[in-house]
Amino acid sequence: MSDGSAKKDSAALLAGECRELFFQQALDSILLLEVSTEGEPVILDVNPAALRIYGYSRAELVGRPVSILNESADSADALMKKVCGVPAGGGINFEVRHKRKDGSVFTVEASGHDMLVGGRRLAISVERDITERRKAENTLKDSEGKYRNLFESSRDALMTMAPPSWRFNSGNPAALALFRAKDGAEFAACTPWDLSPARQPDGRASEEEARDMMATALREGSHFFCVDEQAS
Repeated sequence: MSDGSAKKDSAALLAGECRELFFQQALDSILLLEVSTEGEPVILDVNPAALRIYGYSRAELVGRPVSILNESADSADALMKKVCGVPAGGGINFEVRHKRKDGSVFTVEASGHDMLVGGRRLAISVERDITERRKAENTLKDSEGKYRNLFESSRDALMTMAPPSWRFNSGNPAALALFRAKDGAEFAACTPWDLSPARQPDGRASEEEARDMMATALREGSHFFCVDEQAS
């Protein structure tokens, strides 16, 4: 055997060991499936993470149709239509509801890739449990909705702004009415000192006063102050 052939064999062996190490050590569930022209994909192999996530033993999954992991027959049928529409050698990303051995249901984000190996059509599906992420997103949406309702319905003038320009980002209906702005776009074109007299009662320039007050609020976390304003 030549040195070149030996190096290629050694590199191939190392690559194979790396792939096996990734398969065994990955935190995401990895399923190796055989895809037939008739029927649904069959599980050929699973990594330890999949066994931990789904609660099955390897013997309970290998050789079984992949629908054993789906929430219901309806979701399995819908997923099969999506998967079967992928051309050989292609890939697909999707979300699906899966079911553990104990019956608990969770959402996974899956990435599937189709390939031909020795004349057999195989697929690898890498799946990540995103249940907590979805819960957090839904909680955030609910919270945003509640605060938006409070913001819009408040009788007090509420507005948001951000450095460095300190132009208003938004103003609730009470703020638009107070400063006689015809709409949010007109209000957002203004800074606090645009809606103030040139100078405050102490003779200080309104822009200088406003910038100092907002700098204090950023530094301290909050700041209460009095300022003269005027309608636009």
